[in-house]
Amino acid sequence: MRAYRLAEAAEQDIFSLSEYSIEQFGEAAMERYLHLISIAISELCEDSKRLGVREFAEDIKMFHLRNSREAVQFPPGKVGKPRHLIFFREAKDGALEILRVLHEQMDHQRHLDE
Repeated sequence: MRAYRLAEAAEQDIFSLSEYSIEQFGEAAMERYLHLISIAISELCEDSKRLGVREFAEDIKMFHLRNSREAVQFPPGKVGKPRHLIFFREAKDGALEILRVLHEQMDHQRHLDE
């Protein structure tokens, strides 16, 4: 499987959504969501052109977490309605670089420009 790296912004995104999830939905829901993110990244590492991957910008692609929802096994269980997208690109060394993990309703371009 291909290697991947999380950009600092992606790490912060995951930390923030973890905090929000635990506050709003509880620890079990937060664990399910983090597991879904992990599954999605693994699937992208296996095939970065898989069904559901869309072009966002010249060298940036996006992938909605709902596209990996069915791959999650029990436990920890499936996420009812995933709301985040993974933004990534292929690094020069062949690794997958995860740039951001953003809510579907955010201004994606603005956050990627930061």
